[in-house]
Amino acid sequence: KNVTKSPALRGCPQRRGTCTRVY
Repeated sequence: KNVTKSPALRGCPQRRGTCTRVY
């Protein structure tokens, strides 16, 4: 839901709040 900078789907940095549930 929060994917504006990281494309997620690759163990994105959840500690930064980029993508919390986007795997």
